[in-house]
Amino acid sequence: MPRNNSAEKNSGTRGRNATQPSQIPHAGWWDILLRVKDQISQDNVSIVAAGVAFYAVLALFPALAAIVSLYGLFTEASDIQQQIASLSSFLPLDTQTLIQEQLTTISTSGQSALSFGAIGGLLFA
Repeated sequence: MPRNNSAEKNSGTRGRNATQPSQIPHAGWWDILLRVKDQISQDNVSIVAAGVAFYAVLALFPALAAIVSLYGLFTEASDIQQQIASLSSFLPLDTQTLIQEQLTTISTSGQSALSFGAIGGLLFA
């Protein structure tokens, strides 16, 4: 059975046989872009990304409670607020405020509450 030479020529001009990205022509990159767009739609990437972000935020407060509680066992719990404030410069203002409120609540608790907070935070984070 004869092979389809036009398909072979077209695949060669689109860079399908390229061994390096620099060998792919502009038309081939356009094909790649369209295939990626279609695949993103089929795989529901935006929904998966939203789910990952939701669960990351959901796990943030137990993780903060565990970190503050463990840190509070060794040093002053209020010191961690200054250190986390410098790390949270990439967060939106509302998120920073919410985290600072949670840290203030956790750091004003007693020593036994910090121990239970560390255990609970590690279990649920």
